[in-house]
Amino acid sequence: MLLKSLKTPLSFFLLLCSLQVFYLLGDASWWVTVLCLQGVLAFIGLFVRSWRLYGAIVLALLGVFAGPWFFPSTESLEGCGSWSLQGRARVETSGAVPRVQLVQVRGSCGDLLHDWPVADIPWKGRLPWFMSGDMIQVNQLSLVSQSTFAGVFQKGSGSRVHNLSRLDKIKSRSALLVHLQAKARTLLSPDSLALYKALITADRSSLSTQEKKRFKELGIAHLLAISGMHTGIVFLWINLVLRLLLSLPVTWVKQGRHLPLVDFCSLGLLFGFLWVIGLPVSALRAWLMLLWWMLNKHWFHHQKLSFILAGTAQLILLFEPWAIGQISFQLSFLSVAGILWVLPFLPRSSRKDGYWIQGKKFVVSSLMISCWLFVLNYVIVAQISEFQSFLSPFNNLIHITFVGSVVMPVYLLGLCVSVFAIPVIGESLEVGAFWLVELVSQWWHDALLITSQWNQSFLFPTELDWNVYARLSVILGLLSGLSMLRWVVLKPVPRPNRLK
Repeated sequence: MLLKSLKTPLSFFLLLCSLQVFYLLGDASWWVTVLCLQGVLAFIGLFVRSWRLYGAIVLALLGVFAGPWFFPSTESLEGCGSWSLQGRARVETSGAVPRVQLVQVRGSCGDLLHDWPVADIPWKGRLPWFMSGDMIQVNQLSLVSQSTFAGVFQKGSGSRVHNLSRLDKIKSRSALLVHLQAKARTLLSPDSLALYKALITADRSSLSTQEKKRFKELGIAHLLAISGMHTGIVFLWINLVLRLLLSLPVTWVKQGRHLPLVDFCSLGLLFGFLWVIGLPVSALRAWLMLLWWMLNKHWFHHQKLSFILAGTAQLILLFEPWAIGQISFQLSFLSVAGILWVLPFLPRSSRKDGYWIQGKKFVVSSLMISCWLFVLNYVIVAQISEFQSFLSPFNNLIHITFVGSVVMPVYLLGLCVSVFAIPVIGESLEVGAFWLVELVSQWWHDALLITSQWNQSFLFPTELDWNVYARLSVILGLLSGLSMLRWVVLKPVPRPNRLK
């Protein structure tokens, strides 16, 4: 029975994901180790019937995206003085001397160019600030030792770190996005403009420090990140509008053939929206998960939701191995996994339920999910927030409900009118649409102020000086405890044998 369960595609992806644990060991060559073990597991998968397709896909992706970094150069590196490196980075602080570690490294020394899969730079003195996965450039380094797959460098007195990802993010804003923001600036007040830009264009630059702090203290900072929840809300509204437009009395609609078309048109329009606002990484991950879910919904019914989660996570990690260290990646997938774990405990709706019963079940379900995710994500959120609130689940219920049902549809309407506005008629429509955006923004701003005031009494500091192993142990313990509770409480009762 155990061997049979291990041969499922879900087990294959879970084993692949588990290899990312080498990221936690602090060794600069973690990526090389993970790639080698993933290649071995994918090769073994070619000989297991239920793993064969996925093993072949993983091997192909490893060859395309990781292969070019594993063909060593033969030129001599001796006698070269000052090196400049570019690569995806993280800081490792567990040792006696902090280290800046790079993945997919391109080095230059005068006219000499050389690539390493990984590089290690012991960093004495003040550590540079950047997020895991940022593309950085480090200048004025000297090569200490090097092997086929790794280089060890020494920092000089003039060594500087330049965050190229931050510069690229600013440059990547399309002319269309800048134009839409400029139009909104002429039609909205400063407070409303800040909320509109943050929620609909993924630009938080107009939010004041006090406003950002308010979102963090309320426990709703994830609303400002164009992430899975945000993407899901936009998808649902696009899908709803398309269903209304296509609900015409024609044969192919009556037979239900329009449902796959509506879903995939919604995905296409959602991708267009994400492209307009600069394709935020967290939203793109959620879009991939939605795509996989749609394929599962219409054609691959045998795949479990947990399989979609594990498969999407591993697909992203094949493209971006450094994502395992990003807080946004951890929170996104842990939140979705937590929701899947708690789904069996939620009250089930029925078509016979009246509006009052449906409303009560919605509130109970939302509170259960909010409370559970508050506990499950606490050890991760504590890394990025100095304070948390015991009222965070209730704050989420209030603001997510209002944003999802009122704010987002109005903001999307304003954005669509701005995109498709035409002279004369379009200008009047635009003024009307942004009058509505202004009104809804003021309501939300007032709601934020009110909830922030009564939230102050329930704040507590998040002082968790834990290492990554302690955090991981707590998360696994919570998920295991809920799994045991689910097995005990929801254990199926055997039916009596009536054939006696």
